[in-house]
Amino acid sequence: MVYIINLIIFATKEAGRNASNINFPLFQATGGLQNKPIYRKLIKNLIMKKTLLAMMIVCFCATEMVGQTIENIKIKVTNIPSSTGKILLLTDKGQYGMADANDKGSTIEMKKLPIGNYKLNIIHDANNNWTLDMDENKVPIESCASVEIEITEETNEIIVELQDIKKRISH
Repeated sequence: MVYIINLIIFATKEAGRNASNINFPLFQATGGLQNKPIYRKLIKNLIMKKTLLAMMIVCFCATEMVGQTIENIKIKVTNIPSSTGKILLLTDKGQYGMADANDKGSTIEMKKLPIGNYKLNIIHDANNNWTLDMDENKVPIESCASVEIEITEETNEIIVELQDIKKRISH
């Protein structure tokens, strides 16, 4: 996409420089109108308008090609050990969300999420320090989950179950 836009910009600059070198047989037959300043300005404006139209078409098509987004996806988080703190969500592509913790389950709404594959990292931040707390062995002491998902046009809800890693390791 960037290459196409750079190509159009380069072509526009070259067309502006070379507008006086364009010769049309019809104008040559009428007495060399191509040497008149009005002719050069006319050709330059014509080239600029066509280039601008081409750039608009490329930008419109690129918007459609870049990716469709899903307007609203609900991420339901289950197996939350308590109603204290927050549920924090971060994707591998930089999107994030947050909800109040509820031991019956919490829902994080993500808006305008592009279709594609994601890795979701979710934690129950029970003490509201915005960090996944760990013990001396670097084992999470707060419940968390890390899942890979695919967002499609049909996706409107995802259910993620938090895990108590410390409890799982000790058993």
